[in-house]
Formats: sequence, structure tokens, C-alpha cells
Amino acid sequence: MPGIILNQGERITFSRLGTKYEGDRNAPLYNKTYSGNSLNMIFLKNHRLPTDIDPANFIGRGASFNWSETYNIMPVVEYNTYFIQEQVIGLQELGRGGLDTFEILHIGDNLPSVKTLAFESEITALEVVGEDHPQHGTVLNAFYGCLVTQQSGSFNPTALAQRSFSISYRYRLPGKDYKALVPSSNYPGNVKPGIPLDV
Repeated sequence: MPGIILNQGERITFSRLGTKYEGDRNAPLYNKTYSGNSLNMIFLKNHRLPTDIDPANFIGRGASFNWSETYNIMPVVEYNTYFIQEQVIGLQELGRGGLDTFEILHIGDNLPSVKTLAFESEITALEVVGEDHPQHGTVLNAFYGCLVTQQSGSFNPTALAQRSFSISYRYRLPGKDYKALVPSSNYPGNVKPGIPLDV
């Protein structure tokens, strides 16, 4: 996948500028829904270890992915009132994600173990449209500063052996922001960067 931008663990700052989608907002491609089987996850370590197996995508197969993020909202509580007068927006807390995959040697060997924990780097994860879809390669979400926080496995005699793991991430860029960051990436229309957010 060309033009992937990795975060190398540096401190992240954002300008007070947004991005604007300049394509046709009513076009079918911009309003199309996706089935889960048409999507793919790409996980890339920002700094590879000598023991890592796959430099391209260390989790090559999966069954499901989920993510969530929470924003710190602080209520202003003061005397002489019976309800919240104001809400102050604070920071975004660490985002969370989870992936269910299969018990495959290739995957298990790429995930952290007690021997590699001190050497693991952050991961960049891309939620993209898969290869068999007309919009293949389109990035829906890009997750930066990911770390594996938990993993588990299970099996029983009548089902596939499973491997699951959880991640935390520092921040997420939606598709249009990733397009602005990587102009060569696939997207239904052009994205204009540098839009002031102040009103």
C-alpha cells in the first residue's frame, strides 16, 4: 500500500486547521456502506524487531475488528444551581480496539511476548477497503500510537482455534484527514487541507 505514513513515537501536535472534502458529497461512492467482509486491517510496527516475521502486515488475517474512543467531558458544578451549567471538553483518552483472529503460528510469532515487551514499538493500524472491492485501498480510519495491551486464545473440538488481542491508541484520523496527509492515497474525491476551525 503506497504512501503509508508511520508515526515514529514523536510528540504529536496539531495545527488549528481542518480538512474539507471537495468531492461530490452526493456521489454513490461517498455514501456507500460496506459489508464487514469487504474490509481489511493493516498493522505495521513503527520499528521492527529482528525477530519479527512480516514487515508488511504482521496480522495478515482476521475475523472482526472493533474500536472506541472517549473524550474527557468535565461538568462545571457550582453552588446555587440545580443542574450542570457548562461542560468543558478536555483531552481524548486512550482509544481502544480489539481484533479477533485465528490461532496461526505466523500471527502468534509476531505478537508481543514476555521476552519482547521491553522492545516493542508503537504500531500504525489502517482500516482499509479490501482488495476485491472497487474502492480497494481506501482508508476509512488510521490509528496511530497503537500498543498491544492484552491477548487471549481459545479452542474447542467443534470450532476454529481463536486468537484475540486488544490495543490502545493515541489518536485516530478519519479517511479525509488521512487523504490530506497522504495525497497519493485512494479516496472518492479531493480533500482540501488548511481549513481554519476557529469561528
